[in-house]
Amino acid sequence: FGDSETLRLDPAGAGRYAASSVSMGRASAAPGNGYLGFPQSGSFTVEYTDATTSSGSAQNISRSCGTVSPGFTLATLEIAFPADFGRSVPSLSIGNNATAGPCTIVLRDPDRSTPSVTVALSATNTRTGQTDTETLTLNQSSPGVYQRASCQYEGFIYNPIAAAGNGAPIPGNGIINLGAGPSTISVSHTDNTVPGGGSQVVSRSTTVTN
Repeated sequence: FGDSETLRLDPAGAGRYAASSVSMGRASAAPGNGYLGFPQSGSFTVEYTDATTSSGSAQNISRSCGTVSPGFTLATLEIAFPADFGRSVPSLSIGNNATAGPCTIVLRDPDRSTPSVTVALSATNTRTGQTDTETLTLNQSSPGVYQRASCQYEGFIYNPIAAAGNGAPIPGNGIINLGAGPSTISVSHTDNTVPGGGSQVVSRSTTVTN
């Protein structure tokens, strides 16, 4: 991907033309809009066509102007779940249908402007070792801030030979399955725009009791 813009240069002395400033910054490329946008680090080049050369034919000249960096910021993640679901969500009990309950997941990523992002969640029962994995969506609440305040929960019964849907966690259905006793809930997100380039996983964990 790349952006391309046409710049106006004003007279700045005998045979010399210049621009005092160029509108540019971190943004999606939109050729021809007058703003030089670069969503990530890269280089840029200036080109000019000289129509009056000694040979009598037009000639293109170009110069590399170096590299630019948008100055990415590493995302941060905050989570909070009720420590004791037995009191906080009375309707949550083993064998019940899923029920809505409180949760706080906040992702702050000033480099992002999408309407929503996804995070990966895992809930591992400390006693049995059984794990539920879910992908949850956080909606944008303000520029660079994504969050949700409610999650779906359901208990499960420990059974070494239980099939999915018959007492075992069901990964990927959007419902956080919690077995009896303590569970470790971990939330993670991969930030693909980090300082220095590349990507980095940010994560947070907490322990709850059902």
